[in-house]
Amino acid sequence: EKLGEAVKNGKLEAADRVGLVSDAFAMTVAGKSSLTAVLSFLKNFNGESDYLVWNEISSQLAQMLSVWWEQPKEDIENLQKFIVDLY
Repeated sequence: EKLGEAVKNGKLEAADRVGLVSDAFAMTVAGKSSLTAVLSFLKNFNGESDYLVWNEISSQLAQMLSVWWEQPKEDIENLQKFIVDLY
């Protein structure tokens, strides 16, 4: 939560924000964090203006969608809606 607030309030450099996004997804892949937690964390980037940060978010979400092809259609649609709302 504190990191999310720091992101929201612009207290971290862009390189740190890119690293946080990358680490958050890596924690999910490793089974140390839930996808729900990562998506909640990403909501803190709603006002993000840095291209590199958005590039990392986009890349990570695209990779996640590419491996979700066998998930229920409703889950994929919900994730796609989340992505649209995030941007």
